[in-house]
Amino acid sequence: MTEPQTLDETSSAAWHLQWLTPSRCRWLLAVILAAGFLLHLRYLTHNCPVDLSEDEAYYWDWSRQLDLSYYSKGPLVALVIRASCAVLGDTMLGVRFPALMLAVGVSLATYWTTRRLFGSDRIALGAVLLNHAVPMFIAGSVLMTIDPLAYFFWALASLFLVEAVFHEKRWAWPAIGMALGAGFL
Repeated sequence: MTEPQTLDETSSAAWHLQWLTPSRCRWLLAVILAAGFLLHLRYLTHNCPVDLSEDEAYYWDWSRQLDLSYYSKGPLVALVIRASCAVLGDTMLGVRFPALMLAVGVSLATYWTTRRLFGSDRIALGAVLLNHAVPMFIAGSVLMTIDPLAYFFWALASLFLVEAVFHEKRWAWPAIGMALGAGFL
């Protein structure tokens, strides 16, 4: 009769994740972010079957007539779309390109925040991968509404909060206020 095997003897070496060093985690993060950005960019530039949503068209229209505020939202979405359209033209890509950039920013903020909280690149990479599985994040990575801006500034405020509370960085308190203020715009 054989003795029962311990967990260490029965589990696969791959699940121990010894091969997933901090530098490999960062390399994988870079690959994931670059691939996601380029695939979304290709989706938008090669016969994208999804026209601008009503909100996107509405915000694009706002961007053509900039103002300090609009009756239902702050001005930041219009300013961001205007800046993008100034570079890329008044096209679907011009309207939606900021969403791609903001998704990368949210992922970087998620990685850094998790890394600072738990001291683990593996956990940080896992947090980013989980974030990329959330349908609202996926939609916000392509559609330029107020949501990608809100996600980005909340992620940034969370990062600054971790710096302020857990790492006692005094500069982070005003940075939290600025990130939240920009998010409300």
